[in-house]
Amino acid sequence: MLKRLTVRQFAIIDDITVHFQPGMTVLTGETGAGKSLLIDAILLLLGDRASADMIRSGYDRAELHAWFDGLNERVLAELRKLRIAVDDGTVHLEREITTSNKNPIRINGVAATLGQLKDVARHLADVHSQFDTQRLIQPIHYLPLIDGFQSDRIERAKQGYLAVLEQYRANRRTHAALIEEKRSLQEKEAMLQYQLQELDRLKLDPGEKATLTSETKWMQNFDKVHRDLQEIRRLFEETQILDRLYEIRSLFDRLGGTMEAFAGFKDRVGEHYYDLDDVREQVAQTIDRLDYDPDKLDRMIDRLEEIRKVEAKYGQSVEELIATQERLRKMLSRAEDYDQMIAEAFAAMLSAHAETVKAAGGLSSLRKEVARRIETELAKVFEALALEKTRFSIRFESVPHQDPQVDSFQTDGIDQIDFWISTNPGEPLKPLSKTVSGGEMSRVMLAFKTIFIQSQQLSTIVFDEIDTGISGPIAKRIAKQIKRLSLECQVVVISHLPHVVGAADVHLKVRKSVVSNRTVASVKSLTFDERVAELAEMIAGDPKSESGQVSAKELLLDDKAD
Repeated sequence: MLKRLTVRQFAIIDDITVHFQPGMTVLTGETGAGKSLLIDAILLLLGDRASADMIRSGYDRAELHAWFDGLNERVLAELRKLRIAVDDGTVHLEREITTSNKNPIRINGVAATLGQLKDVARHLADVHSQFDTQRLIQPIHYLPLIDGFQSDRIERAKQGYLAVLEQYRANRRTHAALIEEKRSLQEKEAMLQYQLQELDRLKLDPGEKATLTSETKWMQNFDKVHRDLQEIRRLFEETQILDRLYEIRSLFDRLGGTMEAFAGFKDRVGEHYYDLDDVREQVAQTIDRLDYDPDKLDRMIDRLEEIRKVEAKYGQSVEELIATQERLRKMLSRAEDYDQMIAEAFAAMLSAHAETVKAAGGLSSLRKEVARRIETELAKVFEALALEKTRFSIRFESVPHQDPQVDSFQTDGIDQIDFWISTNPGEPLKPLSKTVSGGEMSRVMLAFKTIFIQSQQLSTIVFDEIDTGISGPIAKRIAKQIKRLSLECQVVVISHLPHVVGAADVHLKVRKSVVSNRTVASVKSLTFDERVAELAEMIAGDPKSESGQVSAKELLLDDKAD
């Protein structure tokens, strides 16, 4: 249950710490005093999204803390999953809201994400706001509401369904892609055949262009090349450079025996001697082989021009064109295999579709089982809320899913549900969203919350004006039902109904005042006499009203007598 709540620099709250007790606690106070801010703080600590607008003016951060004890096994399992220790049986939730939008979250001092906070907090408490009651007129919210009653079982079934759904969708995409590829290939087949034939005819070779470029270059400069090579050979012969190097090598060989500084010069000169001798030999051989063939030159120039044209046409190098050639060959050969591949992909899609239908049906059956239990449990609670003649039905309509080529599945299954109700004997069932009054809607939601708490074994529930639209004798029924619920779990409620306020075990009054020209909210736990005065003001408009005080005491003492 919620033991303590600390809120700092949050809207008009400067620094408030509230200690909560088991049973039923009521919060009262004038409009704008800060009651709902405390609920907002709890919601944030349970995983609602934060905004820098919530920070008290003049500060750069707000701090929110909540301590819960009496942890159930689901909470402990989530904490173990996050490797968060629980030393004293208490979990401490902590959030900061900053103007820089860096909003750290900690659970027992360990940094956590918003998703991790939600995973832990959903097993700690539930907060009912006026918006929750309004959701009963919007059927889009019914499915998540039903799923919440058996969240663990339904979540497991949903994850299994989503796994096969993703496989079905992947197979469906593959099948559709193959059909599109075949169609596209058929449209392009003639052009692809032409391109392949063009490239095949060229018989491209990766090194051909470089070789042709080199050979045409020297052949186009044949006279200059021949003249320069002859001059090199003449210089080798006339200068006798190799003979001179050999003599120098011999002299260094002799010197090396007497002067160590020259010992290595023989080998160094020898290396140059043999290198130059090799150069001389290659020059001589090249001159002997050198042959100018104008016809061959023309053929090489034509071949180079042919290669350059195809490179420009495709915007690719020779190496890339060879790769394209191979790719075209594979694409055209694959065309013959498309029918087989499409047939295999269709079979895989059919199989995955059948698995998805099966998983969706299992999820739907589980929901229907939960729905029947909800209907049974609601009937019991309706009687306590003066809705004993009410008939309530959860109706399912499944989305058609016969055609495997049409993805009619939703991420939450195939179910569409609606709540039907009749609150008057003899009247037919009609959609809840179109037939129930505000007061009846509040009682229906209270009934839902009652059985929800029981199914989830939550230790805390917070009601923010669930009694809106209630008056007269129904108010006492509402008060007794909330009181009865508080015997099973801790209940914190904001209320303006005297019957509900009088039923509480603890009465907290939220006030706002001006301190140093700033509005400040505060919380005070009321004594019995202060509660009498507060209730008298609610009943008669005057805390000192004698009749109001008599009625107030009757409410307080009547509840204690029960």
